[in-house]
Amino acid sequence: MRRGSVRPQVRFVTAPVKREKSVALTYVLWLCLGGVGVHRYYNGRVGSGVAIAFLTVVGLATVGAGIGVLLFLAGAIWWLVDAFLIPGWVSRRNAGSSVRRTTTRPKVNWAAAARIMRHGPLNPRVICPHCGVQGAVHVQPVSVKTGISGGKVMGGMLTGGLSLLATGLSQARRMTEAHCGNCFSTWRF
Repeated sequence: MRRGSVRPQVRFVTAPVKREKSVALTYVLWLCLGGVGVHRYYNGRVGSGVAIAFLTVVGLATVGAGIGVLLFLAGAIWWLVDAFLIPGWVSRRNAGSSVRRTTTRPKVNWAAAARIMRHGPLNPRVICPHCGVQGAVHVQPVSVKTGISGGKVMGGMLTGGLSLLATGLSQARRMTEAHCGNCFSTWRF
């Protein structure tokens, strides 16, 4: 090369290679070292791997005390259950999703839900007579006992008052109860 000439520099940029996990290797780790959770470490489940290792090691160390048998048995049952879970772990891990799949629930406005339970659904056509706002009124049908029913009085006289014990004197009327979410007034019509 001549002196003074510029040689172009070539840089190679490589992306990190994502290594896929193997179901076969996971089963080998499960069979050979599963008692201490190595198969879980391999699949990114470190916390539960430490827990299963704790159960196994502490269980073996305290077998003489009697409680160790229970701890070791719990670890052994966990180890057996893992045999059925391994294919799902590996497929989720290789698909690029997180180790644990969580679903997001929509946020619930509990105050609005309580208002609907207490005062009924919102009716956008009703106008509040107190504050004049439209669309903030909850309505629901209600049964209101009012006055004395003439038929019940006559029945009470004929039965010596026994029918009044069962039914009462007042009569039930179907009405609509409205509640304004703006001025918090309640009325019936």
